[in-house]
Amino acid sequence: MVNEQSQGQSQEYPPMQSQREDVYEKVGQEQRVSSFLSQTSPSKSLENIDYILKGFIYSSREQEWKKVAQGIPERVRLDFLQVMTPTLSDDVRMTNLEPEDINGIMKFVIEWAVDYLDDISDEEDLTEPQMTKIYMILLKSVFYTLKRGLNRTEAYDLFDSLRLGENMGTPSSGGGSENKWWQIWK
Repeated sequence: MVNEQSQGQSQEYPPMQSQREDVYEKVGQEQRVSSFLSQTSPSKSLENIDYILKGFIYSSREQEWKKVAQGIPERVRLDFLQVMTPTLSDDVRMTNLEPEDINGIMKFVIEWAVDYLDDISDEEDLTEPQMTKIYMILLKSVFYTLKRGLNRTEAYDLFDSLRLGENMGTPSSGGGSENKWWQIWK
């Protein structure tokens, strides 16, 4: 090794600073995407709906679920979750849904819920207020998830969060001090 250097043949090593910045940028980007997905995740919505149907509410002050009412019958809760699961998925929210698609899915959900609650209400001894609450939870959660898939809005938001790291002025992105994105605030 010493002989090679003394003869004018030296090896070039990539700068460590640039490698570290690339790693930090990638980690930051992964954290942004993870945060975005966790905040908007339909599976998280399903988990919350399950708690609500069991009679819980979330106390943001205490950061925990609190039992406040009797939940709906187990069979009804599981049937509703089973019907909602395919609709409340990442596949649906990242899809390019058109208004006609949303209307078709909502029509199915509404017809299924009305028929199901009508058929099971006597069997499970459900009151009209209970059925209305179940029905509204189903409709709202499905509609909001479908709405997020309208024209790929959520997919574009995710794409934008991925691209954010590329434009933040890091030397590895070519931005460095020449990147003046922050000057819009002046």
